[in-house]
Formats: sequence, structure tokens, C-alpha cells
Amino acid sequence: MTLLEGPAGTIEVAVWGKGETSLLLLHASATGPRSLSSLAEHLSQANRRIIAPAFVGYGQTQWHCAAGTDRLEGNQAIVRTVLQAQARPRRILFGHSMGGTVALATALEEQRRGTPFDAVILYEPILVDLLDLNQPAQAKAHAWDRAIIEVLARKVREGQPEAGVRRFVEAWNETSWDVLPETARRALVANASNLVEEAASVSAYRFKPSNLMALQTPILLLRGRLSPALIACTMDCAARLLPGAYQVVIDGCGHMGPLLEPSEIASRIETFLGALDTA
Repeated sequence: MTLLEGPAGTIEVAVWGKGETSLLLLHASATGPRSLSSLAEHLSQANRRIIAPAFVGYGQTQWHCAAGTDRLEGNQAIVRTVLQAQARPRRILFGHSMGGTVALATALEEQRRGTPFDAVILYEPILVDLLDLNQPAQAKAHAWDRAIIEVLARKVREGQPEAGVRRFVEAWNETSWDVLPETARRALVANASNLVEEAASVSAYRFKPSNLMALQTPILLLRGRLSPALIACTMDCAARLLPGAYQVVIDGCGHMGPLLEPSEIASRIETFLGALDTA
């Protein structure tokens, strides 16, 4: 891990390789950049420099979010700072869950700046705003998401952070709270307040459909067949809106696929990037 100084503080960054292609990995809530180490190792190539920054509240990152700035916007600022430090001719962006939401917002921003990414890979980004609440299945998925966030926030307010974090983690993970190592459980509970802010910020983030329809970057949308129904609903919506998107559903994977099945996820990413190289 290295430290990068930015305009609003210090960012902890994991780095692999020294190539001319920059591959930026953005982590999910309740994880951190170390969670993507195995995926990074599977994606390592001689021509790639892989970078995974720690978002607000993770690792040694100490980032000041200005008044009126929510957690997702603060994490976008971290990504922007990391990108400015990476002068590479080819840039690829990967995001998982919350990191996928940040990645999509960043891709839109970079296109507006006239510096689009060469490719973007999103593993189950949280895109709640795309749901059509007039559709029963999508309304049910939305209610599921709201219930998880409400329990998390309420339990933290009531001084029972472990109960709230347990509910959140078990809803989104393929493993139960009790099988997690004690050190991991303690770290998650210690980060409960930050998790509340993240969950609320990401769930409420709004993407204008017209902006998504104008995004020309090639995008790979990855999701696991075992993931919550919310993911299937939102990813199908995204696939319809994003003109450069290609969606792949992976059997045997759930929401934590990049952590639990890094070889499978890396294989899908390499296939996608290889097809772009030969197009």
C-alpha cells in the first residue's frame, strides 16, 4: 500500500505492476481495496498498472468531504485525484457494488471532460434510481433495499451497530455473519457509521437517463445469478439505457463474486477486453 496526497487529504492506494495501461479497481462497501487483491493478481499483465484506492472510511485514507458533499461524491473526488496522478495512454475502470456506482458516475464525468475511458467494467453497481416503481417486481426490490438500509441506520442509532451491520452483510453476501472471522466482524462494526452514510448516499444517487443514453464508452455489465432480485432489475434497466453495454450473467456467483470467484470474474473481463482489442 502507498499513500497519495490530494487536495482534500491522503488516499491509501494499492498498486500492482508498472505498465502503460491503467486499470483502476473500485471496491464495494464494507470491504476495501485489499478485498480486490486476488482479482488484481488474476488481471496482472506486463503492460498493466493496476490501482485500487481506499474510499472514505477505509484503510489509511483520510479525506475531508466538504460541507454539503455526500459520501458518494467524496469517493468520486478520490477517484478523480487518483486518475490525475495516472498519466497512461489507455485507461480501464472496474467497479464493484458501491464502487460500480462510483465508476459509472466517473465514466460520465470523464466523457464530459473529453477524456473517456477505453473500457468500463461494472460488477453489480447499485443503481436503485433506475427502478420503475410502477412495476411490481421492481417496487418489491426497491422496498427490500429500503428495509435493509432502515434496519442498519436504526440499529446504529440505537447503539446496536452489530445487529444492523449483520443484517446488511447477510443481505448482500453469500456467507453468514457468524462464519466471518472475528477480526473482520469487529472491523465491520467499527465502520458502521460510515456504512450508514455510504448506503444512504449510494441508494439515493440519481443518474439522468439521457446522460446514460449518451455514454459511448464500451461497458461490460457483470452480475451473478445468485444475487438479490434488486440486481437483476437494475442491471436490466442499465443494459437498456447504456448504448455501449454488454451484460453477462454468471452462474454460481452472487454479489461478492469479485472476492469469492476472482478467477471467473477476471476471465470474463479479459474476454471483454480482448474483444475490444480485436474489434
